[in-house]
Amino acid sequence: MEAPQAKISVVGRMLRVFYAPSETFEAVAEQRSIADWLVPTAVAALGVCFVAEAKIDQQIPGEIFAVVPILTFIILFINALLYLMAGKVLGGLLDYGQCLTITAYASLIIIPQQIASMLLAKETTNLQLALGVFPFAVWWSTVFGLGLSIVGQIERSRAYMVTAALALIFFALGRFSLFHWHWP
Repeated sequence: MEAPQAKISVVGRMLRVFYAPSETFEAVAEQRSIADWLVPTAVAALGVCFVAEAKIDQQIPGEIFAVVPILTFIILFINALLYLMAGKVLGGLLDYGQCLTITAYASLIIIPQQIASMLLAKETTNLQLALGVFPFAVWWSTVFGLGLSIVGQIERSRAYMVTAALALIFFALGRFSLFHWHWP
């Protein structure tokens, strides 16, 4: 008989996305709140703002700084809807709130991706930059697919396939170009 696990806080879930994402999504499948999508999305949006400021080596005007979080939330809502539809097609037991939460936690991968792109942009060509940032796209797709699988009770390989397919479609449409390959 397994001992019951202690509840993981939102901050604990955010940290576990990087090193133990299955624990994050198992906790989300058990219980979630509005903080589970609001806090990670706000952190990712602010992280992108600060890294973008460092990237251009000057302070971003207040109007632009305010627009980035708004766009991040809009992207979150649209992506959650798209992944909800994909999850339903796969027979997943998902609702929109769960997809918001999965998208929000997976979006935290933006922060190290933006830092890597900032560091690579100073020393590399666009092709080298693209190849250097590609592992983050794979990481994001893997984390998101894992979340879709655990929370939506979808076969893992099918969840990974749909996540990768949608990521490739977004990339092909240029959807990741908001902050040079910025994905949800």
